[in-house]
Amino acid sequence: MLDVISKDNMKKSDEFTSINIKSSRELMYDAGYNIFKSYDFYGRILVLAGSGNNGGDAFVITKLLFDNNYDVSLYKKNDKFTEDSKYYFDKLDKKIKIINDYNKIDFNNYDIFVDGLFGIGFKGDLKDEEAMIAKSLNSLNKEVISIDINSGLDSDNGLTNLAIKSTVTFAIDYIKPGHLLNMAKDYIGKLKLVKCGIKAIDKVYHLVEEKDIIPFMQKRKNFSNKGDYGYVALIGGSKNYSGAIRLAGLANIALRSGAGVATICVPKNISEIVSQNILEATILNLSSNQDGLEFNKEELDKIMNRYKSITIGMGLGQNSSISKIIEYLLNNYDKTLIIDADGLNALSKMNLDILNKTKADVILTPHVKEASRLSKIEVDDILNNPVEFAKNFTKKYKSILILKGPTTIISKNEEIYFVDKGSSGMATAGSGDVLCGVLAGVSGFVSEPLDVAIVGVYINGFSGEKAEEENGTISMVAQDTIFKIRSTVKYLEKKSSN
Repeated sequence: MLDVISKDNMKKSDEFTSINIKSSRELMYDAGYNIFKSYDFYGRILVLAGSGNNGGDAFVITKLLFDNNYDVSLYKKNDKFTEDSKYYFDKLDKKIKIINDYNKIDFNNYDIFVDGLFGIGFKGDLKDEEAMIAKSLNSLNKEVISIDINSGLDSDNGLTNLAIKSTVTFAIDYIKPGHLLNMAKDYIGKLKLVKCGIKAIDKVYHLVEEKDIIPFMQKRKNFSNKGDYGYVALIGGSKNYSGAIRLAGLANIALRSGAGVATICVPKNISEIVSQNILEATILNLSSNQDGLEFNKEELDKIMNRYKSITIGMGLGQNSSISKIIEYLLNNYDKTLIIDADGLNALSKMNLDILNKTKADVILTPHVKEASRLSKIEVDDILNNPVEFAKNFTKKYKSILILKGPTTIISKNEEIYFVDKGSSGMATAGSGDVLCGVLAGVSGFVSEPLDVAIVGVYINGFSGEKAEEENGTISMVAQDTIFKIRSTVKYLEKKSSN
């Protein structure tokens, strides 16, 4: 896993390192040098420098480009500097063309732009000339390199009203949450890491990599049986929303994702519809009425006794029995319980302290609006502080939270994991149901619930990326992700044997 650190942690770590390990001036040079060495520059280059230390990195890059015979010019709006950035500005050759006025920049005259206007300390909105520069750059089809983070992008949450879009962003020493969350993927072309030696002094977050998933995807032994890979149950569906549980069963997602036995548990009155899409999986009819599922203690006891995990919520609709069912499971089940969609809606009407009393390992899978309903915290407040929200929620309520988004946040207690796999084409009806099928399948053979969340979200997101490559972002539907699960699992299994 790669370390990810907050803005506050990065500032403290930078200060600690510059006092105890390597001077801030050395760090600044190393940042500029490593970016210079990591990119194939060509043609005419304009470096855009701000008044902070990010500008100092930009001055180092400018000097290195000039000294290596590149055609480079510099934009610097005013005479404001930090002490270290002024040191490197003064080292620039007097022959370098310096532009002080935005109106004098001919953007069409350059092949590559280096964005060093603002760094991770930026907060608020781009204004004045910087806003005009961002608009001009974003309207062109030119290469843009951002130093540490794109100017205008919040480094803690990835939100912006206007930011510079980059071809590549070079994160210095650590990835920041703002490289991953919310709007970040719409502004960052490629994200690369350059190391300068800053030592993190506070707790770090974690970005999940492929190598972290591979150990769970080992080729299976010949001397094994379906029971070794788990019996899992998925409870969902209603007359109005039978498609949700049908998606969760279509192509036997849970089985494709690794479960030994998967059972789709549905209201009796939609059983015939759902059974048409079930092949290798089994189906269990549950008591129902015209509103959907009915609470039936004996049926729930049977499910709890037989299955290693229960995934509930997809397409259940909303009726008084759903809350009773969720409450009963939380009070009596002692294995992995994955709650999604209408299960979350039912839970949001209950006292969440029930999560602290349950014996089950609870995994919650909300998108931001569902998280808002659960927590009674406004959507904008969650978007502005998604990591803190996730940490605080799972610290307060015993659970594993999967906060779905362009990059998904997985939290347990105060541990934070990012899974940046996924695609914009997955913003379509049914994608959440597919994720539940994958999580259910993984829960059959992965023992730790936190690992279930990490591996399941990764497989789902990886499959979505492959589906988007084939179908594009506009025409892609949830089934397209389903059809890529098999090849994703096969790919990871093959990797595990290499």
